[in-house]
Amino acid sequence: TRLLAQLTRAKVLQAAGQLAQVKTLILQVIKTKAAKANPLNLVLCTDRLFAIDYQAAVTMTDPARQKDLMNKAFDVYVKLINDPALGQWRGAVQQFVEARYTLQIPPGFDTTVLPSPVRFAAIRRAFNHGETQRKAGRIDKAKAEYGKVVKLATALLKVPHLTKDIDVETRFYMGFAQL
Repeated sequence: TRLLAQLTRAKVLQAAGQLAQVKTLILQVIKTKAAKANPLNLVLCTDRLFAIDYQAAVTMTDPARQKDLMNKAFDVYVKLINDPALGQWRGAVQQFVEARYTLQIPPGFDTTVLPSPVRFAAIRRAFNHGETQRKAGRIDKAKAEYGKVVKLATALLKVPHLTKDIDVETRFYMGFAQL
């Protein structure tokens, strides 16, 4: 289809280092009926936008600039999740995206530079892993995951102007992880 051809073209342009053209192309594609017809098409487009800024952020050595680039990279997913075009698919896309973008956090990376929704997704993911370990009888591994929850949640709750939903859910996960 035309959509897949445009995404392939964007990938080729990105490999050639023509990042501004890639962004322009993807932003045009996102506005098409074909992209909006299927939420996964929007995810594919968002993935391409994410890849550009994420790669720049991971290789950045200046901490302040790295934080800005990392926020910019993950912000495309935050915008996607909040896009009214998702309609009834919002919840499913949110779960899918959260699982994917928590995997994009490099090991040992300072998560305090990430946007709050991404940090919250990391908390939820660690909590769910802890629950899986607990239910399987692997208590030491569960405690390690719950320890991550407490550490991540404590840091996130220091962020000024958290949304009420993120604040409440973060406190829930942190409290439960400490039981």
